[in-house]
Amino acid sequence: ETVTPALGIEEIPKQIGATFGHELLRLNARVAELVKIGGEIGLVKLKNGERIEASQVVVATDVAEAARLLRPMASVAGLEAIEYRHSITLYFTAPEPPVEGALIMMNGDAKGLTNSVVPLTNVNPSCAPSGAHLISATILGERPETDGQLAEIVKAEMRVWFPNHNVEPWELLRGYRLKNHQMAQPPNFQDHRPTCETGVPGLWLAGESTTNSSIDGAVQSGLECAERVLSRLGAGVA
Repeated sequence: ETVTPALGIEEIPKQIGATFGHELLRLNARVAELVKIGGEIGLVKLKNGERIEASQVVVATDVAEAARLLRPMASVAGLEAIEYRHSITLYFTAPEPPVEGALIMMNGDAKGLTNSVVPLTNVNPSCAPSGAHLISATILGERPETDGQLAEIVKAEMRVWFPNHNVEPWELLRGYRLKNHQMAQPPNFQDHRPTCETGVPGLWLAGESTTNSSIDGAVQSGLECAERVLSRLGAGVA
């Protein structure tokens, strides 16, 4: 079985941060550039002008930002070639969910716009506004229609998906258009993924770009990179 934190996904990084102390976390401190001294990484320069000395630096950002930071000093094979898929997710409130159970309902015949529907309150009852159920519907790719127009299209399709359920009371709560929702993962995509090695001593890459496009992939990459760094420093892996 799989689970999610009752208070949301953000509890995962909070828990990780708690293992070494939140006082070591620096927020709202955007990195301007990395500076190599000799053959190794030496300085991290922040946008505010602050300079932080570092013998080991792990770049764990989105692909575009990682490419920007690494480009002046390292050519990481496969990184800049990574493409993204776009998506639109609409959130509806409803008096009741269309089905019972914690399910992801997929479009099985590829007809219509809706790719998947999730009755979120069946997973976490506290995620919805008081007295309502929360339902998400995801559309793959970009669309010219407004969120309101897409909501009407989705509801029309839901009448077919759930003929015994009344979708008329569904109300659009909010829509999110994500241009970089998930990395493209065609067959054998992992054969062309970059590794955590950048070719520059002391400079590492971590994130889903080195594994697969998922929370699990990001965590797996972080663990693998941490093991490499500890090995480089001659420390044991806890």
